[in-house]
Amino acid sequence: MKILKIKKIYEKILKNYKSNTSLLKLHHLHHLTLYNCDLIGEIPSSLGNLSHLRHLNISDNNFLTGEVPPSIGNLNQLKIISFYSNKLNGTIPSSFANLNKLSYLLLTGNQFSGGDLPLILSNLTSLSYFDISDNHFKSKLPSNMSGLHNLEVFRVNSNSLIGNVPTSLFTIPSLRLVSLSENQLEGPLEFGNTSLASELPYLDLASNNFNGPISESISRFLKLEFIDLSNNSFTGPIPGSMSKLVSLDDLNLSYNKLEGQVPSFLWRMSTLMLSHNSFSSFEELSQAVVNGIQFDLGSNSLHGSLPRWICKRTSLALLDLSNNHLTGSIPSCLMNCTASLGYIILRNNNLSGFLPDIFTNATKLRSLDVSRNQLSGKLPKSLINCESMEYLNLKFPLILLMFKAIDFSGNKFTGRIPKSIGMLKELRHVNFSRNAFTGSIPSSLANIKNLEALDLSHNKLSGNIPRDLANLSFVSYLDFSHNLLQGPVPRSTQFQRQHCSSFEDNLGLFGLEDICGPVHATSGDSDQSEEFSSEEAEEALSWKAAAIAFGPGVFCGLVIGYIFFTSHKQTHMVHGKARLNHPGGIISVR
Repeated sequence: MKILKIKKIYEKILKNYKSNTSLLKLHHLHHLTLYNCDLIGEIPSSLGNLSHLRHLNISDNNFLTGEVPPSIGNLNQLKIISFYSNKLNGTIPSSFANLNKLSYLLLTGNQFSGGDLPLILSNLTSLSYFDISDNHFKSKLPSNMSGLHNLEVFRVNSNSLIGNVPTSLFTIPSLRLVSLSENQLEGPLEFGNTSLASELPYLDLASNNFNGPISESISRFLKLEFIDLSNNSFTGPIPGSMSKLVSLDDLNLSYNKLEGQVPSFLWRMSTLMLSHNSFSSFEELSQAVVNGIQFDLGSNSLHGSLPRWICKRTSLALLDLSNNHLTGSIPSCLMNCTASLGYIILRNNNLSGFLPDIFTNATKLRSLDVSRNQLSGKLPKSLINCESMEYLNLKFPLILLMFKAIDFSGNKFTGRIPKSIGMLKELRHVNFSRNAFTGSIPSSLANIKNLEALDLSHNKLSGNIPRDLANLSFVSYLDFSHNLLQGPVPRSTQFQRQHCSSFEDNLGLFGLEDICGPVHATSGDSDQSEEFSSEEAEEALSWKAAAIAFGPGVFCGLVIGYIFFTSHKQTHMVHGKARLNHPGGIISVR
């Protein structure tokens, strides 16, 4: 019997494992495959009597529990062991070191806690595929791994491995994949030297405790296509030798302590993630090719203006330069690539000038988030002219009005708030605060029946608060403070629940007795001892965009992402509780 794929045999083994009688009949068994058979219980030690077994696969049995019996180490003819996606636990028996013919060991997705990996690995000289990922292994790696001269895949990610990574691992010329991410490995990282050409295309060392500079010797892996060194403590500049990695297409160095210039050769990659470092400038781009689809350089120390080479890439999907020190204007040539751009994230810089009209063809844009800059002027025509359009006018890229939030706060925008905002009936949150908008509050806001938060504070709005806003039954947060509003405050439960600071500094407003009390019935009478001032309310309402889209949506051709509400001091919305993780869309230019 060469191949056995019958569940009943295993059940018979489980039933009679105390007696060798039934197993004697299987002494010529070569293959035992019980993949996804809903097996229950522990692996019987009597399996160790199947001395001719070469392939053992009992993977994907969710109720297979307990430890691996040491008797498995007696099966010295085994070439393949596949135990993935079970609930096996305990340690890997040291007897596995006897399996010197083993080429394939797959234990991923269990609950193993340890084992003498240095002893076991040092003896498995025939091993080509080793995967113990997604367990709880607490162990060191062997100090010398050069004996694994057939090793192609070494995947130990998502464990609790400690200590240094032996340089000898990277000198194995047969390597095709190394994944050490999400462990507690530490120390400087050296890749060693070898006269043999390496074929390694995939290297993942993310989320460890590596430190020191990125070694120049990484350039010897000329076939590398993917490198992830993120979430470590690497320091210094990006080594210039990496320019030799002509096949490299995906590089992630984010969340480290790297500094210096961003080398121009990196722009040829499709995906470049360098966020949360200390890069200070861009190396001048001469004739280098810009092939990128995703560029994330947020949260660095970049100075100067936005590089114009961005416009050379017509298939750019993500551009994140947020949380830097960039100055100057947003280049209008971005229109050349907005047909493909999904995310333009430029918030928290020192950008100035007008917001260019780049949205006419931006049918894939999920997020424009240039908040906390110094942008000024009126909103682009492609946004304002929406109010003259008919619903679903096919002459304009109006798709589905499904996004959930709009944030234009914290800039110097002027002009009127467009009436067309009332078309966006799925909106939950609207923020136009801290600008210089003039004119009246659009009564069309009352059409947004599910609106939960509205902030129009710190502008130059005049006229009345539209009475129909009192019919917005889901509104929990309103702020009309610091404007030129006049007339009566609408009466409704939603308005009466607001804090007095939501209406302060509007000398013409009246009817605030039920909200502010008789002492503060006049909105111009602000009291520094107020429990919650308007300034604190503004700080508490922190609009943070996430670059993930819930579904398609467009504000006059602009398709957008979704929003998080967080509080840094007190939370002045939804009766003292911040609303988190509202899926949908956002335009954020605060």
